[in-house]
Amino acid sequence: MIELQIDLLENELKELYRKLEIIENTIGEIQKDITTNITYGSRVLIEWEGDRNNEGRVVSDVSADGTMLVNRDGYSGTIRLGRNKEGLTKHKLYNLSVGTYGQLEKQQWQLNEEIEKKKHEIQKFIKNKEITLKIVYEVIELEVFKLWYIGHNHEKTISYSELFNTKDFILKAYVNEFFKETSKETLLPILIKYNIKL
Repeated sequence: MIELQIDLLENELKELYRKLEIIENTIGEIQKDITTNITYGSRVLIEWEGDRNNEGRVVSDVSADGTMLVNRDGYSGTIRLGRNKEGLTKHKLYNLSVGTYGQLEKQQWQLNEEIEKKKHEIQKFIKNKEITLKIVYEVIELEVFKLWYIGHNHEKTISYSELFNTKDFILKAYVNEFFKETSKETLLPILIKYNIKL
């Protein structure tokens, strides 16, 4: 009976050692990532000489010499870090984008950056009145355009239903007029969809 209990305890001990090994390996991988694998979008801890610390975000790709632009929390500008050089306080960088949470948070930031870039591109289209025919054909089918078209009494010239058979330059003129009179806030949600398809 005692031997059976000892066997049972030894098996439980082996299982505990197995779980411990998995956790130690995972911790080892995370610790390795803390000083390596810093890439665009990583949250970083900047440890300055003299016991000062900052956190920030890598906002550029890492260059061949190992340097990168970092936007420090609380500062509007960026600073090139990653290699100690003359004229800059000595520092070390530690990767905070480690583990599942850190990686997801990094991806979240990168996606938000991409969304902002797309919105900026769309705003340039609106500002420059650059409207492609693809956008024209899709915009004239929108309810907001139909209401605008009818509300401006354009149906006296061409009915809304006949508009789809009209020459491209006439359609583009109507959509251009619609864009000029419509607020950017109204257009952005419309064009986000179409910008993807351009």
